[in-house]
Amino acid sequence: MNYSIPYTIEKLFGGLGEARGMLTFDGRQLRLEYRTQDSVFGIVKSPIRTVLVDVASIVSLELRKGVFRSSLRLQLNSYRMATKIPTDKNGEIRLTIDKKHYPDLQALQTDIRSAITNREVDRLLAESRGYQAFDPPPPPPAR
Repeated sequence: MNYSIPYTIEKLFGGLGEARGMLTFDGRQLRLEYRTQDSVFGIVKSPIRTVLVDVASIVSLELRKGVFRSSLRLQLNSYRMATKIPTDKNGEIRLTIDKKHYPDLQALQTDIRSAITNREVDRLLAESRGYQAFDPPPPPPAR
């Protein structure tokens, strides 16, 4: 399923800025499109930037439901990749999302975890090619 969920990254630049954008997922990659702007008047805006995050780069994915808003926290395996997305935390990406999009977030979380699992299964199958379940174990190394 394709998703398109609007989000905000708050408290950038010491609380003087924020980023607003769109999160999409195509089954293989998260696409984060965003524009940073000042929090006071919203006048000073950056150009729209796009960051593609491969499912294999996601270490953890946490979803939190709040009273008015929900949040999605991503931890990536590459600090270089994480710094492409504006954040106030070291390598942790926290997206704030309106409560009405929570069902889409739950489905997104399920689909991302499923994609991670499928990728790991594919990797294990590729490693095991040429081996049979009934093959005897290799002999111990000679001393």
